[in-house]
Amino acid sequence: MKKPLLILKAGNTFPEVIRYYGDFEDWFRAKVSPPREDLVAEVFLEDATWPDYHDFAGTIVTGSHDDVTDHTPWIETLASWLREAIAKDHPVLGVCFGHQILAYAAGGEIGDHPGGQELGSVDITLTKEGREDPLFQGLPPVFPVHVNHAQTVRSMPPEARLLAYNDFEATHAFRIRNALGVQFHPEYTEEIMRALIMEQKEHIEKTGRSVKSLLEQVTPLDYGKVILNNFIKSLEG
Repeated sequence: MKKPLLILKAGNTFPEVIRYYGDFEDWFRAKVSPPREDLVAEVFLEDATWPDYHDFAGTIVTGSHDDVTDHTPWIETLASWLREAIAKDHPVLGVCFGHQILAYAAGGEIGDHPGGQELGSVDITLTKEGREDPLFQGLPPVFPVHVNHAQTVRSMPPEARLLAYNDFEATHAFRIRNALGVQFHPEYTEEIMRALIMEQKEHIEKTGRSVKSLLEQVTPLDYGKVILNNFIKSLEG
């Protein structure tokens, strides 16, 4: 019997988005084909139960509305959990916040992005190692992804290998042994990306950006589904 997948849930999305599209874990589940047994651990809660990674084929760490640099107790506990998982070669995929805390756990530096927020659909470029990495098999060297972040990996951990970047974000994906971080959101759909832009409409306008332009640039292409299923395939190796 296959071991289940572990989803470490690092928060909730906006209530109005949940109402129509579900929450973080639902977005990941919707793209895994065929469906796979999983366990969701809400690690951001004070009374969180921390699963033993040995019981799972691999782990996904979700995004969050919190920042790694908050250094709250649950964030530090998650970093310690990931540090051990990395050392034991447990397969991990960290997404956005998950990408940043994975880097932090392994010795990288996290902070606010000097350019502010990256939001909407943007192109990323794979490095030579990225083009050869199993996570990105079947994808072109440049492709669009959905993004929604204001913090960044300022410096990668010593062991990390850069897999993807763009002009705004120098570290869009990296690998450390069996652990992978992606700053973008492979779990978003076009509809979810649009809904999240609208939820941040006031902030977008305050920072001098155009909501209309961001919405027009949202891509219907779903390379994220390929990426998530590549990660799931790697667990069967």
